[in-house]
Amino acid sequence: MTTQISVESISLTVHQNIPVITTELLANLYGTDSHSITKNHRSNVDRFVIGKHFFKLEGFELKDFKNKVTNSDLVANRAKHLILWTERGAARHAKMLETDQAWEVFEKLEDHYFNTHKKPELPAVGYGSLNIDILLAIRDDKVAFINQHRAGTLITVEEALTLLRARGWLVMPKEELVGRLMEL
Repeated sequence: MTTQISVESISLTVHQNIPVITTELLANLYGTDSHSITKNHRSNVDRFVIGKHFFKLEGFELKDFKNKVTNSDLVANRAKHLILWTERGAARHAKMLETDQAWEVFEKLEDHYFNTHKKPELPAVGYGSLNIDILLAIRDDKVAFINQHRAGTLITVEEALTLLRARGWLVMPKEELVGRLMEL
């Protein structure tokens, strides 16, 4: 049996600029075992989307991750793969476990772990050129996340749209654009 730890005492782990948590650590915090988390995932595999709810690291990606993390206990030496849960994946597990402890801990994870990264300040409108690279992930015709590639920052969909619109970009679904053009 693993010892109980608190959300406030764990160090932030980041993968692709997104705060993540391992299966073992999530299980420990939720007061269950890692087998329960794995079983929930396998039983509901269609409800978890890679890159949105979790990341599965294998091969070179796992080796690179092991070299980057400072907590040596985070990944077993002989691990062939590692699942890292995002905030949304951790929420799904809290929902599936249906325990008061899981919900209480998830609320603490929201407040003290997943949302501790600082939102970037948006560049002032009208001052200089806009030079950012944005990775846009779309899952099931919906924006899953927007990752701004600038020194470890992460922006929300709303922040990206606000920034683009403030700079004169017209951002809308194709159907809405066609409808507006037909009105002319």
